[in-house]
Amino acid sequence: MEAGHVDHVTIPSKDLGVLASITISNDGTGIGPEWTFDSIKISSAKWMPSIGGVQSEYQTSGTTTVGAFKTVTLPLTSNFTPGFDAPSLPDVIAQCSAPLPAAPIVRQSCAGSITGTTTVTGPFGQGDWVIPWTFTDSTTGISKVRDQAVHVHDTMAPTPTLASLPNVTAQCSAVLPAPPTATDNCPGPITVTPSATGPFGQGDFTIVWTFADGVHNLSTESQAVNVHDTIPPVISSVSASPNVLWSPNHKFVPVQVTAVATDNCDPAPVCTLIGIASSEPPSDSNSPDFAITGPLSANLRAERDGTGTGRTYTLTVQCTDNLNNKTQANTTVFVPHNQ
Repeated sequence: MEAGHVDHVTIPSKDLGVLASITISNDGTGIGPEWTFDSIKISSAKWMPSIGGVQSEYQTSGTTTVGAFKTVTLPLTSNFTPGFDAPSLPDVIAQCSAPLPAAPIVRQSCAGSITGTTTVTGPFGQGDWVIPWTFTDSTTGISKVRDQAVHVHDTMAPTPTLASLPNVTAQCSAVLPAPPTATDNCPGPITVTPSATGPFGQGDFTIVWTFADGVHNLSTESQAVNVHDTIPPVISSVSASPNVLWSPNHKFVPVQVTAVATDNCDPAPVCTLIGIASSEPPSDSNSPDFAITGPLSANLRAERDGTGTGRTYTLTVQCTDNLNNKTQANTTVFVPHNQ
């Protein structure tokens, strides 16, 4: 050591914690019988870059002389307040659940890093939670608590499995189709509710399906229902009574028509006589040879051309269902030339 020089001495040691004093022993060797020290500064390894400045951790006050073979203990003045900073912790945000986050770590001057501890274990379900983290300085015994908020809130609505639902088409009526499905970001059941339950009669309808997850996030999907009867009745038979007019006495004869028809939707389609045609022209231009007298009745003149082979009346029946789908069929009545 030389007068007027600043000497740096590094001493390996274990963690000494907070220092209160330093003891210096003069072993009698060196440049003189006594040592003189001025402004002794002490720092741990992480403070070493600051030893030459005012940022050392500890220092002695004034000038100290240690005689040969003497020992002196000097009190140390710390340049910091024992303790540490425990910063605020970021919130934990999640949709479905959240595990316990990694234990936070803080730094302080003597003990190095301090890892927080908590009695809370997680995981955290839906809701708002608080994790109290405790940081304890093993050197000073000082503890600080910092709360970390956990917010678990499912804000995402279910997603329908199909981008669009197929139309429901029917002739007579339609029942409520099987409910569609959806997926959700969080596990749990999804409730599917229709806006209408059916059955659906003739017309156009829209079912709005609502998907709800466990925390009542909602999404919807629409499905069209089109019920339109487009099939006409089926006529299985048409007959006239009588179907032969004799004798040809030029008089009207009452004729009754019978039609049997079924329909895919209408249990009782209505059949009516809508037209009559004759294979011969009228014998008297001033008098028609036929007339419709009721829904399924007519008067036909018992007459034929004496030079022909006989007259045929063609009667046309039309059957209509309750949605105005129609179909037609014919029957005949014959006036023979002779018997």
